[in-house]
Amino acid sequence: MASKFIVSASEFQSALKILHRFRHKVANGCEFVTVDARKDAVALTARVSGGYLSATIKAVDVQRTGKFTVSLAGLAAASQSDDTVTIADEDGSVAVRTAARVVQLVPDKSEHEMPATSLGGGFAAPSQWFADAMRDALACVATDTSRYAISGVLVSAGKGSLEVRSTDGRRLFHASCKNAGEFHAIVCKDTAKMVVSIGGQDAWLGTNDKGTVFLSTTHKNVIYTIAATQVEGTFPPCSDIIAECAQKNAAILTAETSALAAAMREAKKFTHVESRGVRVSYASGRVTLTAHSPETGTATQYCDVRAHGTEPWQDIGLNPDFVLDALASCRTPEVRITMRAANKPAVFYGSDRLTVIMPVTLSDATAPKPETKPETKAKTPAKTKTKPATITKAATPVPPAKETAMPKPTPKTAAKPQPAPAPESKPDALSPHARALVDALAKIGTPAVKATMLQTAGIPASAWSDALSEAYRARRITRDRSRTDNVYHVLAK
Repeated sequence: MASKFIVSASEFQSALKILHRFRHKVANGCEFVTVDARKDAVALTARVSGGYLSATIKAVDVQRTGKFTVSLAGLAAASQSDDTVTIADEDGSVAVRTAARVVQLVPDKSEHEMPATSLGGGFAAPSQWFADAMRDALACVATDTSRYAISGVLVSAGKGSLEVRSTDGRRLFHASCKNAGEFHAIVCKDTAKMVVSIGGQDAWLGTNDKGTVFLSTTHKNVIYTIAATQVEGTFPPCSDIIAECAQKNAAILTAETSALAAAMREAKKFTHVESRGVRVSYASGRVTLTAHSPETGTATQYCDVRAHGTEPWQDIGLNPDFVLDALASCRTPEVRITMRAANKPAVFYGSDRLTVIMPVTLSDATAPKPETKPETKAKTPAKTKTKPATITKAATPVPPAKETAMPKPTPKTAAKPQPAPAPESKPDALSPHARALVDALAKIGTPAVKATMLQTAGIPASAWSDALSEAYRARRITRDRSRTDNVYHVLAK
């Protein structure tokens, strides 16, 4: 049936902009839009990734009911106006009339139909809280497509609370608020992005008998409804992890959120791309953040905190990006951080949400190195034998026991056309991995890249950062800073 209606240009454009935005952002987005003129409203429906997005405008004068499908970009361009827009489906084309122009659009044969649903079976959710929780949860969603169940956001309601959770296996986000209703679904990442982008008020959540998830919200007098398929699979049981982290025997620090975020941002600048981690230590009412990169050096940042709890704080390595996401999600002036052990996760608490972050392994370069340590080693050789054994257990870099066996690399260098490595080994005091790296670079010739150096040196990639750092400090290797790619030169001793 030929349809005709008159609608406010501002509301019509607002709805088209939301649909057009996801046409570009989402794969398989909405190239066409189906316009359904009903008795009391006009619904614009477009296909998006994983489902459909519909915008219903109620403030409209419908003169003839009917349905047609046209190009979304064409309809958006034709309906630009400061007043009202008259749209009519007549004589095999769709006429769009404004005060300044008349545009004839070619209709398409396809139709985008929203799945049948009754939102009366769902429940209302606090709109702003829900949009904020979905935004924070998106930061922790897994990007690994092989683990399909955690590539979405779990939305669960029951027993008087609404919960939003996400995890990528290295961190976990959890937010909850009081709410009545029953709901359980893993929402795909693209649907969560739409919820965050639209925002609005009067949010509703529901499902139909086919398992389709419906999320509805009102923004600028337009009702937006998302119909999406659920992510298949079982979301990992996170309640046990959260309950374990909430145990009382933990070290607790309270810090100003903005101050800690500023200190972490500065420390992040000195982290290495391959071993991105910041050492977090506590002493005398302040937290020390230590970051190290063999190319830029070592940075130490400080932040005042309050300590309370039953256990002493242990140094822990944390990914700075994860910490910054956790601090952003707190949405409180102060953040509470708890930790039970150096190899256990750290938990960042906001008012109604928390983020659990697993620790990362750090190199010895970020550990505090007192001036007296080398002297103690030289004066008391009997004690130094047991001391490095504990360090080797905690950190992955080169075992100190091998550090004493320095003559081993000498035959390797002596075999090459450089007959002078024997005197070099004395003053160098390099570890086997660092010595192998220097020899490899001398053998290859400069400049050389990391992959070639590792292959020639025959050392594991995990030892690269520490070996390169040691060679830097001994002034045996340097990086060519005039080039954008990372290439290295050997320095003559």
